[in-house]
Amino acid sequence: MDKSIEIVKLFNPDVIVHVLRFDVYKDDPQAKCHVSTQGFKTLATKVKSLNKPVIILVEGSYCIEKLNENLQAFLSGLISKD
Repeated sequence: MDKSIEIVKLFNPDVIVHVLRFDVYKDDPQAKCHVSTQGFKTLATKVKSLNKPVIILVEGSYCIEKLNENLQAFLSGLISKD
């Protein structure tokens, strides 16, 4: 994740278009990345640190019971005052 953020900083886009995929969640049967709920929040804080407008395209998950919790974690990281 940190390497991706560094690449985005070098590119210096005017806007960030982020495709937010929840099928990378650790308990999703299709997951290959194993991201935790806290990991979604951490990702959002890193995206926020770029200080650019962000467009979020939300994709689903095969782990429906955690989708709302993971989305809330991401959004809380994106709007936090930290």
